[in-house]
Amino acid sequence: MENTKTEKKPTKKNLKKVKKEKSNKSLKITIGIIIIVVLIVSTFSLLLLPWKNVYMQVGKNRITYDELNYHVYLASTSLNAQLPNLNSTDPKELAVSRNVLKLAYVNLISNAILYNKALEDNISVSEEEVNSYIENLKNKVAQDYNDKNLGLDVFLDSIGVQKDALKEIVQKMLIAQK
Repeated sequence: MENTKTEKKPTKKNLKKVKKEKSNKSLKITIGIIIIVVLIVSTFSLLLLPWKNVYMQVGKNRITYDELNYHVYLASTSLNAQLPNLNSTDPKELAVSRNVLKLAYVNLISNAILYNKALEDNISVSEEEVNSYIENLKNKVAQDYNDKNLGLDVFLDSIGVQKDALKEIVQKMLIAQK
């Protein structure tokens, strides 16, 4: 007896099946790649998201842009000067702006160092102290604007501070001052 191999001729049904298997395999690979890319992107975004609004870090204290802007405002009031205008062509105005910014940076970094030390010493402030400071700020701002609540919103907008960040800024500042 002779051993003969019987070769199967590809039928239409078999070709469709092979094509479908290849298509499914390609689809699975594509879905796998998409899942890996999504995981990588989400991992990086989770790592970078807490740093989105951070201007700098001093020790464990992350200083936000809102905090920086508030300290610029405090420095300008302390020097009885306008908020910095770096687009000015007037040398005197630029000099005043530089002085305001220097004072703001010095105060900001000093407060950050004092805040870190205060946290090590377990110093805290009460909610009442924070609310009292904000209420005094509202009253001060209300003198410039005729509406106590609207005045604070407009004021914070004008100095580049988000309203929801104010409480944390004040809390950190009061802790640093203790």
